[in-house]
Amino acid sequence: MTLMKIQGHFLFLIYLILIKKVAYVILCKITRKHREKHYNKTSRETLQQNIERNIAGKHQEKHYKKTSRETLHENIKRNITRQHQKEKLLSVKLSSTARYGLRAMSDLCAHSINSEPVCVSDIASRQNIPVNYLEQLFGKLRRNGIIESVRGAQGGYFLAREAEKITIADILSALGEPVIFGSCQTDKGCENALTCPTFNLWRKVKGSVDEILESTTLADIVDEKVMLLESINIDPQRKEVRERAMKLTEE
Repeated sequence: MTLMKIQGHFLFLIYLILIKKVAYVILCKITRKHREKHYNKTSRETLQQNIERNIAGKHQEKHYKKTSRETLHENIKRNITRQHQKEKLLSVKLSSTARYGLRAMSDLCAHSINSEPVCVSDIASRQNIPVNYLEQLFGKLRRNGIIESVRGAQGGYFLAREAEKITIADILSALGEPVIFGSCQTDKGCENALTCPTFNLWRKVKGSVDEILESTTLADIVDEKVMLLESINIDPQRKEVRERAMKLTEE
């Protein structure tokens, strides 16, 4: 009887060990399945993140290429604009300020008899120049000692000194409109001055023009105007220039 009890206990222990092993195997399988699910989920998430990262990288690359193209176009436009500005500096065309100022000064000189003041509105009417604009020009000339003014109903402007002592260079300098033939002739200078083949050319041309402007007086211009009014035969070149202007006006 005692032997049978011992055998029963032994079998019960073996049964418990088998159940424990079976439970362990089942638990390992369940754990493995959970791990596989978690790994698969993580792999899918990682794959999705990689896909999104690749898409974002492609968008960034497209944006960078687009930005690079826009920057290139802006640089090209900037270079073209800079080239146009350089070409403008090479032109010899006087500004409106210089042309209106010289016309107004010649009119003032012609109508200022015995240093009597001339009304600015009369000059503006004869030369077809806006009165306000002409007042600004005369303000510059007065501050630089080229002309003087008198206030009042009978006031106006007159020359500060004799017309024979006022050069065209003096008038342009007072108006702040120097004649230039390139950036090398300005305060900005030119980066290509050391190797530019036209540097000496523009310097010689500017020297010749400056010599003409400094040797020509306001009286010379007025005398030439009087000669033109009294002359019967008009210069053919003057006629040609006027005809070209009339054609452009009609068009």
